[in-house]
Amino acid sequence: MKYNELMNALNKLKEFCNKNVLNFVVVGSVGYKNGESTEDCDDLDCVIIYDDVFKIESFPYIGEKLYHLSVESLKNNEIDLFATKFKIGEVKISIDFISIDYFDKLAKGKPCEKSEFLRKMTDAEERPINEYYDFYGNQLIYNKTKLKSDKFNIYILPKFIYEKDIFYSGVLHNKFMYNPQFLVVKNKEILDLHGKLLKNYVSFYNLQKQRKEKIDIIKSVRNWDRFSNESKYFINNLFQLE
Repeated sequence: MKYNELMNALNKLKEFCNKNVLNFVVVGSVGYKNGESTEDCDDLDCVIIYDDVFKIESFPYIGEKLYHLSVESLKNNEIDLFATKFKIGEVKISIDFISIDYFDKLAKGKPCEKSEFLRKMTDAEERPINEYYDFYGNQLIYNKTKLKSDKFNIYILPKFIYEKDIFYSGVLHNKFMYNPQFLVVKNKEILDLHGKLLKNYVSFYNLQKQRKEKIDIIKSVRNWDRFSNESKYFINNLFQLE
């Protein structure tokens, strides 16, 4: 995507979040590349963290039916988060909406030697599989479970997978691990929670390293060669690799 088109999309999203007192985080390739060389980025992957779901109601890029069904499903504890995909100009955008309460659970829920899952409602048809990598660089193909709610999809996705004594980190954790860019922060506690999430992951990795030979956090990081120098430093410093 072109840099000026990316900036236009980011400014529109930041403006909405500032106006509605929401937290806005850029993750994925645009996040870990720090806006560098955006031509090879497929889309803009973001997370909006809210303290009140009704602040999302006026978001101009979410369908009214998806929003109201998501609110009802959250209330009934049928889902953990919701998401949508859309375009601003030529920029393809994916946004996950998560509550501060759920981010708190995510941050304080320590990685462990068992599989844990989350439920995401979306209006998108996603790829039927995800790829995850262990600390040796081995790939696991995860076949998504998809449920229907009205015309929308609920995907069952892993927070973590622990299979045959091997650990794989799920996509939402990875989004917050790989140097996310907190562009709008209205609830300062989310920065503390992010720090807690990182600390818990590092502690788990260090315990794994004590009992397993030759594991390497870098081997579990997809697209490491595309990370900016700043993001590589972030990971190296976090895990004290240098």
